[in-house]
Amino acid sequence: MKTKCPVCGNDIQLPKGTVINDTIDCEECGTELEVISVNPPIVSQGFADDEDEDWDD
Repeated sequence: MKTKCPVCGNDIQLPKGTVINDTIDCEECGTELEVISVNPPIVSQGFADDEDEDWDD
């Protein structure tokens, strides 16, 4: 399964057995991406709860 990085446009090959909510890194730009669909394969940058992770500030 192939898709494109939403940040840099690089082709990304999803490993066999990839499922929704898996995370992968773009080899070109290093962005961590979340698999939001496998048919068709779609990845997304950012996560819904990222803003809440930095509680120490």
